[in-house]
Amino acid sequence: MQKGQENFTKSFLLLFAFYAACFAIFCVTANALIDASILSEKNFLNWDAMHYNTIHRDGYYTGMVAFFPLFPYIWKLTQLGSIGIGLLNGFIYMLSFAWLAAVFNIHSRRLLLLASTPVLIFMFLPFSEAVFFLTSTILLTGLKKNNYLLIISGILLSGLTRPVATVFIPAFFILHWMIGDNSKKTMLQSVGMVLVCAGSMFLVFLLQYYQTGEWFSFIHVQKDWGNYLRLPVFPLNSWAGGFIVRLDAMAFIFGIGAAVYLASLIIGRLRSAGDHKSLTPFLFSLCYVSILTIVILFTRGGILNSHILNQKFFSRKNVIMVFFFSSIFWLLFASYVHIQTLLKFEFLSLYLFLLFISTAENKLLKNTGYFSVLTFNVVFMIIFSQRFLTGEWVG
Repeated sequence: MQKGQENFTKSFLLLFAFYAACFAIFCVTANALIDASILSEKNFLNWDAMHYNTIHRDGYYTGMVAFFPLFPYIWKLTQLGSIGIGLLNGFIYMLSFAWLAAVFNIHSRRLLLLASTPVLIFMFLPFSEAVFFLTSTILLTGLKKNNYLLIISGILLSGLTRPVATVFIPAFFILHWMIGDNSKKTMLQSVGMVLVCAGSMFLVFLLQYYQTGEWFSFIHVQKDWGNYLRLPVFPLNSWAGGFIVRLDAMAFIFGIGAAVYLASLIIGRLRSAGDHKSLTPFLFSLCYVSILTIVILFTRGGILNSHILNQKFFSRKNVIMVFFFSSIFWLLFASYVHIQTLLKFEFLSLYLFLLFISTAENKLLKNTGYFSVLTFNVVFMIIFSQRFLTGEWVG
């Protein structure tokens, strides 16, 4: 067996064992604290899952044009129930993540930490996240291996899964400029990537027009849902408030961090014409997170609904900066309204601190940070799962 296949198999088995253990913990806690019957077909259809279920049964004739077709049509093809499609999604996600780990040589320790990210519960629900993860993996693998067929396939399938054009297209322009290759071949490939991305969205609009009789109904519905260009209103908020505001605040601080880092790379590129071809997958990912964060900030009016540990970041200076800047950052989310609210936001600063020390050289510090973050992640993964299945908003 080749090394790549060995890494893939090892990663898949690790992911399977980890999520099986998390599910066992969930079942025990659900049975003790809530009700064993929480795992029902009906409870798996909360929130967006209900809309995808409508599309998979009736297409777009019912007007659910805010959601793209690839996942619900896969669901229709399989004829699975809500739990069955959730399990299939989980299998797709784990295969995709194992593939990503093999291609990018993600170490088992880091893979486990990434896999414990609490919001990854959506990979096991009747949502489009798992299919989008697969299509994104195809795209990133293509960028890593410079395989244009994989790149185009990933773009096309991603565009049929989620409305990515507003993020992908500017990301492709930035990516083309950053790699510093103005050859005719690279120019044509970049143009092709943009055209395929725009073409995938047109195919979705065409399908929706065929079933609804209205062009660009997706755009009209987005405005009805409150997604349109405007200045954000401070303090930033979320539909569910409280607990979910802090979840979105954590996602937002990472998004802003990505945007700042991207801006520093762009400034560096302006100062010198460097070659960033080897960083193409990383640059695209950075562009995606940065642009998505900015789009959300300026299209939702301050309502945030969330949907690089290879380096050694730990130092005394960085720890102080994390606490100082994160505490200032939480003010954007009205952390100042009450001492209890402030302390809850400072827990996020503690989490960031533990994440930082997980990259320390000192073995004791490194393990303390790593296993603390892993434990926190698993606990909140269980909490988020219980919230979703009881009809509460997660993000």
